[in-house]
Amino acid sequence: MIARLSLLLCALGVGPASPSSEPPAAASSSEAAAEAIRVHLRVDAKALGEEGIGMDGMLVEALGPKLEAAGFTLVEGPGDDVISLQIRLRVVRKSEYDHGVHFEFVEGEAVEPAIEWRMCLICGDFRLLELLEASSEELIEAIRKRASEGPEAPAGGTPEVQPPPPRPLGPMGGVGIGVAALGLGSTIAGAVLLARGRVFDELDDLNKTGTDYRPYGTAFLAAGVAAVVTGGALLTADLIIRKNKRKNQRLSSQAFYPMLSIDTFGLGYTARF
Repeated sequence: MIARLSLLLCALGVGPASPSSEPPAAASSSEAAAEAIRVHLRVDAKALGEEGIGMDGMLVEALGPKLEAAGFTLVEGPGDDVISLQIRLRVVRKSEYDHGVHFEFVEGEAVEPAIEWRMCLICGDFRLLELLEASSEELIEAIRKRASEGPEAPAGGTPEVQPPPPRPLGPMGGVGIGVAALGLGSTIAGAVLLARGRVFDELDDLNKTGTDYRPYGTAFLAAGVAAVVTGGALLTADLIIRKNKRKNQRLSSQAFYPMLSIDTFGLGYTARF
């Protein structure tokens, strides 16, 4: 009786379910999605100088197999359907052995952080590879998220464009230079006319005739001095305005940000010069 009941239950599909793997269709689709993600891995260690020589090959050899094990396909260069992941190393603090390790997505000229950057203190090869090992899972998840969502657009939907720095001299300054130059010429002409004074045509003591250049010289000299002063004032005002604009733009591009990692914390400062 028990044997018949167990057979009946198995025939109806009610019996104990045996462990089954993921449906072939779902498994094949997930594998295909992973294989479709192509990754270009590169290293930027220029900031370390001679110490960074050879680090690109070491880091690619360490992280590359982990990305391939996660189902990604490594390619040699960037492309339209390729996610470019950059590992960038820089020197922090005053010690040349303390490095900041940045993981960034690069698309053309745009660079976005993939995950939070790490601090590597007394960063020899062993410490660097250990940090890379600890960050690999988070990097894999970031790559998958990047592939599914695409690059993050800045707030407002348009990329932030830094305005060009103001030119050292503006239109008002150019006008001031022109006016000052004319005034200088007028001043020189006035001085020459004043120096000529009164010129007589005939050397006749009883009937002296001639031309008096002193009134003309005075007029040219006065106009020239006024033009030089006006041009100098325009030029000075333009230089001050341009200097304040550059100062305000430089201040607007400065920012403080927290620096947090497993074994350190602090406050960072960034500015555009």
